[in-house]
Amino acid sequence: MESSQVKNKRVLFVCNSTGSRLWRTMPVARYLKRYGYQTVLVPAKEMKMEMIADFDLIVLQMVFDRRLIKEIKKQKKKYIFEMDDLLTWVPKDHYAHKEIKQSGWEWRLAVWNAIRKADAITTTNKHLARYYRFLRPIKNNIHVLPNYIDEQFWLKDHKKNLTDTIRIGYVGGMSHVEDLKTIVNPLKRILKEFPNTRFIQMGTGGWSSDDDEYTEFNYGDDVFKQLPRNQRTYYHGASMMVYPDKLYALQLDIGIAPLIENRFTKSKTPIKWMEYALNRTPSVCQEFLYKDVVKHGENGYLATTEDDYYKYLKLLVKDKSARLKIGERAYWDTVSNYVFSKHGEKWRRVYDKILNS
Repeated sequence: MESSQVKNKRVLFVCNSTGSRLWRTMPVARYLKRYGYQTVLVPAKEMKMEMIADFDLIVLQMVFDRRLIKEIKKQKKKYIFEMDDLLTWVPKDHYAHKEIKQSGWEWRLAVWNAIRKADAITTTNKHLARYYRFLRPIKNNIHVLPNYIDEQFWLKDHKKNLTDTIRIGYVGGMSHVEDLKTIVNPLKRILKEFPNTRFIQMGTGGWSSDDDEYTEFNYGDDVFKQLPRNQRTYYHGASMMVYPDKLYALQLDIGIAPLIENRFTKSKTPIKWMEYALNRTPSVCQEFLYKDVVKHGENGYLATTEDDYYKYLKLLVKDKSARLKIGERAYWDTVSNYVFSKHGEKWRRVYDKILNS
């Protein structure tokens, strides 16, 4: 249905505190505004019930407050439940596992309530869509809208490494500690074999200060303690608003995206390859998640085992021309196929349909 037929186009995005808003709400709100929508973003903790009356559609981005949903329904407003993660089940090593376990069924029931009462669901891949269909078999208004790069936010000037040291990097959050353990041995071999390499790490899993019990108490286990201290650098994570700038500033020559395959990681999307690609950084990525975007040997490499990671990291370390060629291909593939402006119409059609239903 064409957007010209939409009577009211006032949309409120209620966002959670994670970086998902960079992919799931900010680019959507910006895109819709170009087509006559009134769009407002508000953090969940600042949401006030009286705001509901001013909007025709509420988008709850992984926000499942029962009181809020009850008030939305009371005022006969429509809401979309937007979710890009599997929150009702996380691995035992995940930082949120203890919180979910302690909350018992309360957490799950709140999520299920949000899913079942929503006028529509938007999510990122077929695994999450299948999960939602199971939870709301009667209402099958579920839309798979993959993640795309918000070019206005992400595209920066290329920061090239001008030193003789080859910088191999990983960037990620607290949920990836166990994933990082799978690349310790490959990195150990690479750093030993090539003294001109350095491991650059930002986010979680290690630190850069001297080892002692107080440092470990503050930052947690150092996943990479086996790596030579003089060949690794750790940077603290950045807030979501400056994260792209800090990622570019790392000046990585090679990126790594390891994952342990399970129900939770299957619900992820291949954004790490895109993030590396934007700075023309070739990467070695876990096959099960990245196989749909990474063309092996052309715009990146796919790995399954530790030996795979070692093999393809070694190839990129030894061959500068391969690094440059693959990094360049990854960049152009990303800006040609995975920028939001080329796919925003998918969101507009979904929102128009819901507003007119």
